Amino acid sequence: MIPPLKKRDNKKKMISKKRVPAQIVSLSILCIGGMMLNCGCLDDNTEEIPVMTMRENVNDYVEKTDNTTKSISGDYKSLNSGDKIIIRDTISKSIHDQTADVTYIEFESFTGYPVVFQGDLSYKFQLGDMVDLTVHILTVSFFDIIDNETWTVTLETFKEGWDTSDNSLVPIPQKYLTKTNR
Repeated sequence: MIPPLKKRDNKKKMISKKRVPAQIVSLSILCIGGMMLNCGCLDDNTEEIPVMTMRENVNDYVEKTDNTTKSISGDYKSLNSGDKIIIRDTISKSIHDQTADVTYIEFESFTGYPVVFQGDLSYKFQLGDMVDLTVHILTVSFFDIIDNETWTVTLETFKEGWDTSDNSLVPIPQKYLTKTNR
């Protein structure tokens, strides 16, 4: 049995349910998404990652010692904790230490101060290879005993080369060093 039709009240207009065209829905979604990207509500992954040579990285670092407050600090002028950076340089020297199973790599722009990597990289990289070392900046703070006195140490360092439980440098995993053709 079909239910009887209800009488319409002429004073009240019936609102019919119409379908919104798909183009309008798509356009609305694009507009809302665009607004969210512009206001920073969504991460668009287009942030500029600083690229520097090893020398530029070292020159950007400032160390300070305060004998009065017994504090040592080291931080970057142009970088902050959490920043991702790429050190793009050419390998000038590479030595694998079989006993410790680490590789010491020096870069053309700043020789004499090798960066330590886990494992043997001699099969992956050759002298003269241009590489990218991609790391994140980490701020660490800890106490250290220097000349029988307690000092406060606050440093910005590479997250990938720091042991936060031991507050010490550790070899950087190989995956953060890649060949580049730039």
